[in-house]
Amino acid sequence: MLDKFDLNCWITLCSNPLATDIINNNLDKIESSISCLENLCKNHKAISIIEKNIFRFNEECWENLCENHQAISIIEKNIDKLNQKCWSNLIQNPNAIHIIDQNFDKLDYQSQYYLCKFPYAIHIIEKNFDKLYENDLYEKNRLNQIRENTFNNNDYGYHYDWNNLSILQLNDWSLHLFFKLDYTKMTENNIIFKKILLNYVLNPIRIKKICETYNLEFNEYILNYIVNI
Repeated sequence: MLDKFDLNCWITLCSNPLATDIINNNLDKIESSISCLENLCKNHKAISIIEKNIFRFNEECWENLCENHQAISIIEKNIDKLNQKCWSNLIQNPNAIHIIDQNFDKLDYQSQYYLCKFPYAIHIIEKNFDKLYENDLYEKNRLNQIRENTFNNNDYGYHYDWNNLSILQLNDWSLHLFFKLDYTKMTENNIIFKKILLNYVLNPIRIKKICETYNLEFNEYILNYIVNI
């Protein structure tokens, strides 16, 4: 059946993780096509083949590779090959967050926008908060106003336009970057919930059932699991 494959078939096949063995046994069919290599860079099961063909990479190969969760070691050794599209793609790769952390200065406005969307990147935003909007004085001023709690959202009708700041505000993990959290007040507001939770956790019937289910002594359970509540 493979002898009936045309080039388009091989190009499509190269991105299929389940077809790695077929690809490995037919490298002569794909080595002459840069389109095959571009698609192969998306294939997380084809890292060994990719490594042998880095010398043939064009820009699209690098861009696709940056989305590949298993290609981090290759990317780490070739940071100088990455263009801005690569950085935008790399931001969406959770396995590459340490690379982003070490190279924040290489991110343009669009890449920063993508970064602000992801909860796993908040620690990077925290460290580089003052670097956002370095080339946009209007947005930089807007950012400072929000940090000082002087920005009036009503002026913008609560419309979230296409910028880092708006996206960052929509990231639940970023609230502490904009507002000082009143931990005392938060504790007070949760007193009722705490009582309800403790009543549930310390309910004797519940504890007895847990001890019976997991073959635990009552005293053992109390000392090891409840004592610190």
